[in-house]
Amino acid sequence: MSELLLHRWWRSLWDWASTYLPVIMMGLLALGTWWLVKQTPLFEPARAPAAPVHEPDYWMSHFTVHRFDAQGVLRMQLKGDEGRHYPDTNMLEVDNVRLRAVGLQGEITTARALQGLSNHDGSELRLKGDAVVEREAMGETPGITLIGESLLALVPQQQVVSTEPVTIERAGLRVVAATLSYDHGTQVAQTSGKVQATFNSVAK
Repeated sequence: MSELLLHRWWRSLWDWASTYLPVIMMGLLALGTWWLVKQTPLFEPARAPAAPVHEPDYWMSHFTVHRFDAQGVLRMQLKGDEGRHYPDTNMLEVDNVRLRAVGLQGEITTARALQGLSNHDGSELRLKGDAVVEREAMGETPGITLIGESLLALVPQQQVVSTEPVTIERAGLRVVAATLSYDHGTQVAQTSGKVQATFNSVAK
């Protein structure tokens, strides 16, 4: 009798296991999968670098910048009431800019404007608003003054260019032109558009 009961009990257990065990195993598998997903770190896709923003990273007030050559000779002095450096262009924007540059032969060039935009080493200076560039007389070479609303001074090349109207004053001669490309090394000023010239008869 006991053997018959034991046989029925095992039969009932087997029937129950065969019915519910697959369901239980699937539940445990789903639970394990959920836990594995929760524990696995998520890797975000690589982000493209952000575009540079045209905002100053530092400011200067009532400042002076000097540049010397390899022999320690002062070649350029840049002054301004306020300066703002923009890292995206590596440019320095200067309010009430004043420049003094000394050439290899001692020739002196000065420039001033309401606003200036200089590259990182001061070799290029764009002048805006009441811009004036003056080259002092030296020996037999007379001085020259360039006046305009927008002038680009290429300091090492000793050149000044403008795509806007400019006035040239030199040794009693006053020239107004639509554009200008001036090279002090060759003493040549190239102009275009309408040109007006006025001579001062009392100038020496």
